[in-house]
Amino acid sequence: MKLMKRTQIYIPEHLQKKLDTLSKSRGSSKSEIIRDAVVQYLDRQSEAERVKKLRKGAGLWKNKRDIPDVAKLRKELDRTP
Repeated sequence: MKLMKRTQIYIPEHLQKKLDTLSKSRGSSKSEIIRDAVVQYLDRQSEAERVKKLRKGAGLWKNKRDIPDVAKLRKELDRTP
């Protein structure tokens, strides 16, 4: 079992009611639902950050002339002696 740390949060009453309803319908604890939601949120944030970094680097090499032709190199490496 993973070590868990207790965290106290405050949420608006309307969200508390929705959480209560969801917890009852799923048969799971509110804590479990909140943990799942936090994991999903953090995963999306990580993916968004990765995409942001990729976009920032897009086209970085487009004007370089000293980069070898990758297709030509690949063809040479694929040849059998």
